[in-house]
Amino acid sequence: ADTGYDCEGNCVGEVDCAGNCGGEAVEDCSGECGGGAVVDSCGECGGDSSSCSVNVTFSVDMSIEGVIGDIKLRTSTENGEYLPSDWFVMTGDENDTYSHTLSLLSGVTYGYNFNNSDGSGYESGDGLGDCAGGIYGNDRYVTPGESDLTLGTVCWESCEVCSEEILGCMDD
Repeated sequence: ADTGYDCEGNCVGEVDCAGNCGGEAVEDCSGECGGGAVVDSCGECGGDSSSCSVNVTFSVDMSIEGVIGDIKLRTSTENGEYLPSDWFVMTGDENDTYSHTLSLLSGVTYGYNFNNSDGSGYESGDGLGDCAGGIYGNDRYVTPGESDLTLGTVCWESCEVCSEEILGCMDD
C-alpha cells in the first residue's frame, strides 16, 4: 500500500480540508480552506486592527532648540519589546511646534522618540528624567485608552513645556 493508505486504498492518516489524505491545507479563521484570513490584534477575523485602535497626537516644541531639516517621530517599543516603526515626518506651525497623529492599539504601551534630523538626531535622555526610560533613556511612553488622545506638547529634551523665560540669556 502507498504511505498513508491501507491495502484497500483507504486513507489511514488525516484528511485535510481540501479532501487530500495527508494534505496540509487548513481553514482560515473565516472557514475558507486554504484561505489567508487571520485574526487581527483586535480579535477580528480578517480585520485590519482598526476596531481597537485610536488616534494619538504627539507634539514637540522646537522653539528653543531650533530646527534644521525634518522633525520626526516613531514608536520604538510595544509593551517593552523593541519593535520600531518607520519614522514619520511631523508638521510644524508658526511657533515651531511640530505634531503628528498615529493610529495605535488601545491598551498597548508604546515607547516613542523624537528625532531632529540635524545631525544630532535623537533627544538626549539626560534631561528627561522620570518621563522617559529605555536603553538610552529617551523613550517616552504612552498607553492609549478607548478614545482618541492628544498628548501635551513637550519642549525638546524636556519633560515639560518650554519656558517663556530663558535664564542666563543676556541678548534682548
